[in-house]
Amino acid sequence: MFGGNRLKTHNTSLMIGAIAGFAACGLIFGVSGCGKGADVIAVINGEPITEKEYYSYLEFKPEVRVITANGVASLRTEGVLGFQAMQDLIAQKVTMQLAKDKQMYPTEDEINKELEFRKKLEPNFLTALTARGLTFDMIRQSITMDIIQEKMLTKDVTVTLADAEKYVKDNPKEFIDPARADLSYIKVSDLRTKDAVDRELSSGQSFTTVALRYSEAPDAKANNGKLSAAGPPTITSLPQDVQKAIANFNGGETTDWIRFVDGWGKFYVHKKTAEKPITMDDTKKEALRRQMAKLKGAQGKDINRQVLTKLKDSKVDVNRTAFQEQWKAAYKRFMAENKLEGLTGSRGDAN
Repeated sequence: MFGGNRLKTHNTSLMIGAIAGFAACGLIFGVSGCGKGADVIAVINGEPITEKEYYSYLEFKPEVRVITANGVASLRTEGVLGFQAMQDLIAQKVTMQLAKDKQMYPTEDEINKELEFRKKLEPNFLTALTARGLTFDMIRQSITMDIIQEKMLTKDVTVTLADAEKYVKDNPKEFIDPARADLSYIKVSDLRTKDAVDRELSSGQSFTTVALRYSEAPDAKANNGKLSAAGPPTITSLPQDVQKAIANFNGGETTDWIRFVDGWGKFYVHKKTAEKPITMDDTKKEALRRQMAKLKGAQGKDINRQVLTKLKDSKVDVNRTAFQEQWKAAYKRFMAENKLEGLTGSRGDAN
């Protein structure tokens, strides 16, 4: 729904990845403060790029770059990014209004307690998100939406801590921390830079120093040359070429260059850790219990339909001319796909 649906709960396995979901901020609908702050975001040879210019371009950007197994690739978007963002914001507003109607909107105390719970579950929670550029207000807003989702899904659902403990006992293989690799990497797009990297490394320069100097990865400096700011990734999540290159490494080794779609990558293995059982403390057990309750609740509830029904009875005025016809078409499609188009109260306005 609305291009990117964060309210849909999938009936996936309850392995620890589900628990880790509590420690990761979901899709941020509201970007508080866009357009505020410095008027100039970059200066190139004395010529500025203003925030107005930046947001105008972003609003109608027709494609995005994504990370694939073979490197970075550009993909066309469904509509422009600005329209997708507007759909997400409408979904957020409607969902929050629905939560207030149902008296499920979280209090400040509930939001604060959830924030502390996530920090206890994952001490690096705030650091990892702020490193990606998210503000504290954005994180709190995402947590607010997550609490709303959980309340809607778990109303009249009972799952006890004993149920969670039994699940862990009956499914031990799902509670394994997989093998991980702590990696730094250098990405380049041309042979000249590739040769310069090799010369620097051969001269005895540290991999991190060379990465910070030459790597074209967008997050190279923010991550201090590391592959991920969120900590060592699981080995199975890495592209096959990378897995193969580091297979016999234990730490302190540098791979050969690996060909990407748009260049080359070289990796340095700081260390690897073998898989091990996860210690299920009280916080992790509570996170599991909550996830089990959400999955159980999702079997009998359709939040998407509830939100769309609320949308059907809402007055939505789209003032941006460029998005008016797109919104009318999207609204009609939403209603038809969910068999709501024949009901009274349709208000997909575009003024």
